Amino acid sequence: MDNNMDFYIIGNDNDYVKAMWKEALSLHNVTYIDSPMLKDFVGKRIFNKIENKLYSYRINLRCKLPGKFIWRSKYSIEKCDFDRSKNNIIIFSDIMRILSDVDYWKTKKKKENLTYCLILLNSCCHDLNKSKLENKRILEFLPVDYIYTFDSKDAIDYQLNYFESMLSRIEFDKPLKKQYDFYFVGQKKNRLNDIYDLYKRIKNSGYTCLFRITGVTDQEKIDSSDIVYNEKISYKEVVEELNCSKCIVDIKVPEQSGLSLRYFEAVLYNKLLLTNNISIKKTKYYNSNYMFCFNSIDQVALTDEFVQKTPNYEYSNDYSPLKFLNELSNRIGGF
Repeated sequence: MDNNMDFYIIGNDNDYVKAMWKEALSLHNVTYIDSPMLKDFVGKRIFNKIENKLYSYRINLRCKLPGKFIWRSKYSIEKCDFDRSKNNIIIFSDIMRILSDVDYWKTKKKKENLTYCLILLNSCCHDLNKSKLENKRILEFLPVDYIYTFDSKDAIDYQLNYFESMLSRIEFDKPLKKQYDFYFVGQKKNRLNDIYDLYKRIKNSGYTCLFRITGVTDQEKIDSSDIVYNEKISYKEVVEELNCSKCIVDIKVPEQSGLSLRYFEAVLYNKLLLTNNISIKKTKYYNSNYMFCFNSIDQVALTDEFVQKTPNYEYSNDYSPLKFLNELSNRIGGF
């Protein structure tokens, strides 16, 4: 990695994003900023009430909402003291913040001679728009130098840089006891019936499980002590719970063509994986002994032989943020 580069990573108030970067945060030239906004400032209560509308990218793409200049001094990036003798790279993980105040980021970039890199955590049709043409227009509108995606189809469709994924391992001080055979966590995201069908399949096979599903209405709920609805927990708690399970359950989001976070967690934490995302078969760490891949629920035939296995994927840090920073610095250094 080029020592003449300083990296400033702007988080989005999501502890998963910080956990994703964990392995890189001890580097002398990496600064992590938890949120695009300062944690506390005069007028914060007012800002919290208007933020969603003022920074709505859908509205700001069509008409620039006035009043953002009032809050720009409260942007976290304003507190950064950039070394002009170095190449200062700002890494965004939230496309919405750039889209909603493009003028500011353009001016800041030119004034401080900054390099911008955006990482798209989800597919464009999931986070932005169903229309491919509209998404192209949005991406071209961004004042960024490099855009990376974890979605291989998006990389081809929009000519973006592709990086398979990024994740850091979280270590725990005390040993964890396995309490569940199967563990699922996630939003319903147009797949609730598939989640329920797989849950019933697991239960009818005689195995224990914990399913955490968010975004579910009261009318959509089914009565079960093994399903926890609409309870938000930290990413660290998610990792603790998946470490208390034998097998991670992964159900593909219809709009997503790439791999989900669950696959990478299975590899990093040496867990079994039950998934309907057949694209895992093309990955370096795919192992049919430890990963049960299915196209339909009828194909899910669970056995003790599978559930009692102890995986070892021999993971070699392919998804480390250190590898990503090396890739980015090499790309920047090549121009």
